[in-house]
Amino acid sequence: MGTWIPRRDLRLALIGALAVYAVTAFALAAVKSPWSDEGWFANPAYNLAFRGFMGTDVLEPSGHYLNAYLTGIHEHTYVVPPIHILELAAWFRMFGFSLMAARSLSIVWGAIALLALFSLVSKFANQAVGVLAVGLAACDFPLLWGAADSRMDIPCMAVCLCALASYVWLREKRFDVAFLLANTLLTVAFLIHPNAFIAFCGFGFLVLWQDRRRLRWQLLALGAVPYLTGLAAWSVYILRAPTDFRIQFLANAAGRNSARLSGLVEPWMAIWNEVIVRYLAFYGFYAVWISGQVSRSMLLIPAIYCGTFFSLASRPRIFRDPAQRTLLALLVAYFLVMSFFIGFKAHDYLVYILPLYDAVLALWAWRCWQGSRGARWLTVAVLAVFLSVNWYMIGMKIGENSYRNEFLPCANYIRANAGPGTTVYAISALGFSVPFTEFIDDGRLGYYTHRKADIVLLDRSYRQWLDIFQRDEPAVYFYVTNLLEHEYQVAFQSGTYKVYRRLH
Repeated sequence: MGTWIPRRDLRLALIGALAVYAVTAFALAAVKSPWSDEGWFANPAYNLAFRGFMGTDVLEPSGHYLNAYLTGIHEHTYVVPPIHILELAAWFRMFGFSLMAARSLSIVWGAIALLALFSLVSKFANQAVGVLAVGLAACDFPLLWGAADSRMDIPCMAVCLCALASYVWLREKRFDVAFLLANTLLTVAFLIHPNAFIAFCGFGFLVLWQDRRRLRWQLLALGAVPYLTGLAAWSVYILRAPTDFRIQFLANAAGRNSARLSGLVEPWMAIWNEVIVRYLAFYGFYAVWISGQVSRSMLLIPAIYCGTFFSLASRPRIFRDPAQRTLLALLVAYFLVMSFFIGFKAHDYLVYILPLYDAVLALWAWRCWQGSRGARWLTVAVLAVFLSVNWYMIGMKIGENSYRNEFLPCANYIRANAGPGTTVYAISALGFSVPFTEFIDDGRLGYYTHRKADIVLLDRSYRQWLDIFQRDEPAVYFYVTNLLEHEYQVAFQSGTYKVYRRLH
C-alpha cells in the first residue's frame, strides 16, 4: 500500500506533530481556569504526597453535586479508582504542588496517547495515515483541552490506546501474549477510570471480529488474572473502610439521579442524548468544561467526522480491505458503547473516542488524495476547515486567558481578605491558589450543615449545580438563592467569578 509522504520524512513529521501538541497543550494549560474536578482529585493527591493520607478533606460530604452524603470522604477517597490519585501524588512529590504540575501529567499521557494512535492506525492503514491522524489529533481542540486538564480521562484513554495497539501488532504471531498484554493494560486503565469499559468493549469486538476461532477457555481464564490481581490490590485500600467505599463509589458510579445508567434504562433515548447532549451541546453551546462559550463554528467538526465516516463506509473498496474496515467498525463500536453504557453525557468523555474520529478523517483524506484532482481539492478544503476551526478555538481560549483574567484575581482577593477564623465556601480548585485547609467546598452553601460562610466564591461549577438544584432539589435552590440575595453582597467580581461577603 502506498504512502502519502516519503517514508524517510515520516519520523520528522511525527516529531513535528508531537511538538505542536506539546506547545499548544502547555499554552492552554497556562490559561484555562481550574474547575471543580481538578480540585477534587488534586486534594487527595496532595494529602497523600505531603500529609500521609488519601482523603478529600476540602469537600463537605453533603456539598458534592451528587445527591448523596459521601461518608468518610475526609479520610479515604473512594469516589474514583486509585491510580490517578496515586500518580498525581507521585508527580507532586517529584515536581511540587501546582496547577501546572497537575496538568503536565495529563499532557505527558496525551503524548503517549498520540504515539499509541500512530501505532494503531499504522497497522490498520499505513504510516502515512498514522502520522496524519496524529497531526489532526495534535490540533484537535477538545483533545488538547482535555490534555490541559488534570482529570484522569487522558491517562485512561492513553492506556486504552496502548492496549489496542499492542494487541493489533502482536496478535498475528503471538496471540496469547497479545491477549494477556492487552488485558493487563486494560486492567490499569480500569484502575484509572471505569470508562476503560469503552476500550474493553472495543478490544472484545476486535477479538471476536478477527480472532474468535483462536480463543480457548484456558486463555480466557488467563486473561482474567490481571483483573483479579488489580481488584485484589485495590481491595487492600477498600478494606480500610468498606462501608465508605460502597457509599462513595456507588454514588459516583450511578451518577446523579442514576444518570450513568440511563442508556440501559432508556435505550430509545441513548443515541439521541449522545448526539444532542454530548456532541452538539459541546461543539456549539455553553459548556462548563470549556470555561465559557464555544464558537458555533465548532459544529462543523462533528459534521466533518460524520461526513467522512459515511463517505468511507459507502465505498465498496473499503470493505475489500479488512484492516481499514476494522478501523471503521471499531469507531462504531466505541460510539455505541458510549451511547448505551455511558449514560452520563459529560463533554470531557469525548476524549475517549476523538482519536478514532481523527484516524478515520486521516484515512478518508489519504484515500481521497489518491483519487482525482477534484478529490484532492476537496481533501485540502475539508482539512483546512478542520484545522481552521480548531485553531480558532485554541486562539480564542488563549486570548481569553480565563485563569489570569477571571480565576486568579478572585483567588488573590480571597487570599488577601480571608483571615484566621474566616469561613470560605468555594470549589476545590481554589486550592491551587489558596491552601486547602483555608476553605470548604460546599455547593449547597451549608444547607445541611447549617453553617454560613463569611465569603462565598461563585463560579461556573456552582452556578451549574444551582441550575441542577432548581430542577432536582428545590429546597436547596431556594435556600441558596435566598441566602445570597438577602444575607450577602458582591464584594468582588472578575469575569464570570463573583466573591460574596456576608452582611453583618
